[in-house]
Amino acid sequence: MVKKVETYKKITANFTTTIMGIATIFTMITLAYSLYTLTQSKFYVSRTKITTTIEKDYEKVNKTVVSYFLYRNLTEDAIDNLPAISTTIVEDPSTLCPTGYQLETD
Repeated sequence: MVKKVETYKKITANFTTTIMGIATIFTMITLAYSLYTLTQSKFYVSRTKITTTIEKDYEKVNKTVVSYFLYRNLTEDAIDNLPAISTTIVEDPSTLCPTGYQLETD
């Protein structure tokens, strides 16, 4: 009986080690591929105005905030929107990001 238990422990330990090793290799390959695809083309900064409604002291206040976001622009003459001389504000971020976007606030 003891020999069966020891055999079972060895088999399950080896099986678990193999599964964890495969999962680790898969994670490392996925991370490497993500880093590779992120470095293939440039990301550009743009701005948008977002109007949000905030409840402050039991009163709803509309607040307009300028948010910055990154997007990939694959055209030849693409430039960043960061310099002070550039005053372009994108009214609708979905025009630059047709596959979707997510704005995060503090």
